[in-house]
Amino acid sequence: MLKLKLSEWASLAEIVTSVVVIMSLVYVGMEVSQNTKALHQASYQAGNDYLLQLDIAQASNEDLNRVMMLAEASPADTTREEWERFSKMAYSRYGLWEFMYLAVQDDAIAQTQWVVFEPFFLETACEPGYLRFFQENIGGFSPSFQEYIRSRVVPNCS
Repeated sequence: MLKLKLSEWASLAEIVTSVVVIMSLVYVGMEVSQNTKALHQASYQAGNDYLLQLDIAQASNEDLNRVMMLAEASPADTTREEWERFSKMAYSRYGLWEFMYLAVQDDAIAQTQWVVFEPFFLETACEPGYLRFFQENIGGFSPSFQEYIRSRVVPNCS
């Protein structure tokens, strides 16, 4: 039987330890990747659910639906009360849009998920009521989102 010196046992232990550390790092990397995907999905689903709640509220309330349709198309024709009701809904929609925009910037939402939401928001934002709302409430949004709206949305709403 082969007898190893203590230094040889120490070297062998270092090799085994190195292999175990590398395997552990690979495992941790895989777990982080899976957690990132789960976070993307959860953020995406939360946005989807919130937008659905807004749409259900509008669809199930005839008066709110009337106010929203009027304010979207002809904001100047709304009463002060109607404009306030519209503004609360518009703030929720823009707030969700801002959340999704910032989340994709921080990699909390995947780019593939963002491309599903962005066209809806871009189309909605060009309605006269939403354009007026944004101009009146621009200070309530983050500077990067303000710049995104000014550069990506407003020029394409002609």
